[in-house]
Amino acid sequence: MLTKSKAIVIKSIKYGEQKLVVDFYTSSFGRMTSVVKISEKKGGKFRKQYFQPLTILTVEAEYREQSAMQRISDVQIAAPCPSLHSDPVKMTIGLFLAEILYHVTRQESDDEGLFAFLEHSILWLDATESGIANFHIAFLVRLVGLLGFLPSHHEYHEGEAFDMMTGEFTSSLPLHTHVLRGDEAHAMSNVLRMNYTNMHLFRMSRQQRNRCIEMILLFCRLHLPAFPEIKSFAVFQEFFRNV
Repeated sequence: MLTKSKAIVIKSIKYGEQKLVVDFYTSSFGRMTSVVKISEKKGGKFRKQYFQPLTILTVEAEYREQSAMQRISDVQIAAPCPSLHSDPVKMTIGLFLAEILYHVTRQESDDEGLFAFLEHSILWLDATESGIANFHIAFLVRLVGLLGFLPSHHEYHEGEAFDMMTGEFTSSLPLHTHVLRGDEAHAMSNVLRMNYTNMHLFRMSRQQRNRCIEMILLFCRLHLPAFPEIKSFAVFQEFFRNV
C-alpha cells in the first residue's frame, strides 16, 4: 500500500551511475532508506537537487517494516528552502547538522515531536537572515533533549560542576572523569538556556563557540555508544575561521 509522508533528507550517496542511496527522517515511519534513480530530463520524477541535506519533501512510499530499503514511487518538494542550499554559511551549518542527524536518528521510529522540531528548525534557518551564529548550538541542545539525554530542568548555581553522565549540575564531584568544572560548567549552563528566540543574546568568540560544540558532541558520544567523531566538524571550524 502506498503511503504519503513528509520526509527530511539526512544523507545521500552516489550508487552507480544514476542512482542515489538516500536516508530520510519521515513523519510517518521514522528513519527510512531508499534507492532512487536520478533523472534530469524534463518530467523526471527524481531530480538530484531534491536530495540535498535537510530538504523537506513529500514522498509516496510502499513502506514495509521489515525491509531495509523502501521503494519510493513519487517525491515532491514540500517546503522550498532556497537560502539553505545557496547561502554558504547556511549550507555549512546544514551539512554539519545533517551528519549528526544521520547518527542520532539511526534507531529512531516515528516521532511526531522530533519531526516537527526538525521541520520547524529548517524552515526557521532558511527564513532568518541574521543572528544565526549560535543556531547550531541551540539546535543541538533541543535535539539532545528530545532524544531523552537531558533532564527537563538545568538549574545552575555558581561553583557547581556539570556531570556529563547524568546531564545535571552538582555541588559534589562524581567519581568518574566526565565532568565540566569552573568556566566550562558555567558555559554549559548558558548553552542549556539557548533557544532560537534568545540565542542572539549569548555573545561568544569563535573559540568559545567551538568549545561549546565539542562539549555537546562529547555528551552525545557518552550517551550514544555508536556515535562517532563528526567528520564535518573540522570543515565547519575551518569555514568559520575564514568568515
